[in-house]
Amino acid sequence: MQRYIHNLKKLFKKDPKKFLGVGVLIVVFAISISFFNSVSSSTLDNISGHAWESDNWTDTNSDDAQQGSETMTPPGGMGWLSFNCTSDLPNTCGSTNYGVNRDANGNLTGYAWSSNYGWLKFGGLSGFPTSPGTLPENAKVDLNTGLVTGWARFCAGASNSDCNGYIPNLSNGGWDGWVSLRSTSAPTYGVSLSGSEFSGYAWGGNACVTSPGYGCGQNVLGWISFNCANAGGGGCGTSDYKVRYIPLTNPTVTISANPVNVPTGGSTVISWDGVGLINSPIGCTALGGTGSWPGFRPSPSGSFNTGILPTNGTYTYSIHCQGLNGSESNTSDVTVVVGAVTGLDFYAVPAVVFPPSYQTTLHWNAVPTNPPLTNCVADSSPPLNPDEVPNWDGPVSQTSWSQVLTVPYPTTAFKLTCDNQSGNPVTSTIYVNQGEPPESVSLASNGVIENPGGSGNYTTTLSWNTLNVQPNSCVPSSSPNVPSWNFPTPKTDTGSQQDVSVPSSAPAFTTYTLTCTGMYSGDPISVSLELNENSNPTFSKKQPKYVEN
Repeated sequence: MQRYIHNLKKLFKKDPKKFLGVGVLIVVFAISISFFNSVSSSTLDNISGHAWESDNWTDTNSDDAQQGSETMTPPGGMGWLSFNCTSDLPNTCGSTNYGVNRDANGNLTGYAWSSNYGWLKFGGLSGFPTSPGTLPENAKVDLNTGLVTGWARFCAGASNSDCNGYIPNLSNGGWDGWVSLRSTSAPTYGVSLSGSEFSGYAWGGNACVTSPGYGCGQNVLGWISFNCANAGGGGCGTSDYKVRYIPLTNPTVTISANPVNVPTGGSTVISWDGVGLINSPIGCTALGGTGSWPGFRPSPSGSFNTGILPTNGTYTYSIHCQGLNGSESNTSDVTVVVGAVTGLDFYAVPAVVFPPSYQTTLHWNAVPTNPPLTNCVADSSPPLNPDEVPNWDGPVSQTSWSQVLTVPYPTTAFKLTCDNQSGNPVTSTIYVNQGEPPESVSLASNGVIENPGGSGNYTTTLSWNTLNVQPNSCVPSSSPNVPSWNFPTPKTDTGSQQDVSVPSSAPAFTTYTLTCTGMYSGDPISVSLELNENSNPTFSKKQPKYVEN
């Protein structure tokens, strides 16, 4: 790998512009970064968007300034520089989680990415250039003025995993990777932060560095623009790019309807607005509601006209959105009532019950409560035994009520029937199911040792845990038979057995098994380990037989 990188860099030294033109540089940087540097950052970073640099040049007269004769034609350069994986289309955070962050003191840290030149690191750097008018420091934002000072660095010009050090000129054509964010001496330039947007230019041309091993080498980069507005003359109309700072909290979205109460055949407008959300025409997902509401919706805000709602009823419109930090927002709901709706809000918590109590709480409320529903009667199927489950079957007087009940059957239907103001019945039925709790067994070895040393005899300690198994139902076995594992009294819950013999049979294994009986299912639940004298600490777990969410 090192020789391959060295040969590519020799080509770069010989003719860096030709090297760029044939598209090999990206290979060098991709390989050298994977070899030299481990990138670690997070989508929780609060800087996003893109910067742009398209001009590729060589400082032939070493004056650290770009003359017209030093402009490469056609232009090459860095191209787009992404400051957060959430800025990529499509979002790449699942495979490469990177970003740049501004902390409370203004310090910039993290990584930006150029598909041509690789990682640009902010923070954690040393050995800064001594270019006139620049500050030898890591990149930072002055919280009072918004001026950005200091340096960032493309790690392809570095020689170690911290993006520091310098590869000699003979290896990389003299490019040091440094990017200056501000200078107060001619030519003056700099990056600034105002509100949520960065603007201005950074400078990627080589400075004449006085530190040992540095020098005036090949300039690969020129001016890096942080905002399309830098170009003037409506430059953003052609390409609307900018680097943004958005302090990220938990992304949130709020939904509303106007009106909430809609007459039969009327319509309403669903609106939503969020904070900390990506800017995307498909950044939000709509759920529930009616008609064409479900599907992708714009982020961070938008509106939707439901059109005519011909059917009386209660409809819940929901939405959740993608946050700038890669996580999803809360789900926000709004309920729209169409027509003069009278009904029952009837539900059970939990809807799946477990032993030993098998209890749930039934809740109900009349909608609307004025005029109230009357003559309400509770029922169940199969019928509940009033001696075992009192206070359910029969008349109910309250318009709002909750009742704790024991559910005696695998599936029980609970029903409420009331009369509305017209004397017509209104019915709501819910179902509550008995669930089977998880039953599991785990078995672990702390590793195999020669005991005593030099004897040729090997032992281990086996430990186990159980969940919801019958007491004293766990029986050990082994193949081939290991007498020290067959303890005389079956165990349950947590336990261990020391000095369990491990036959010297490498590379073959001995299988150790523990079989218990499920407390509720009555089924056998087994777990096994395979060990020989070379085994390290191991763990094996029987997955839960059943889990009900």
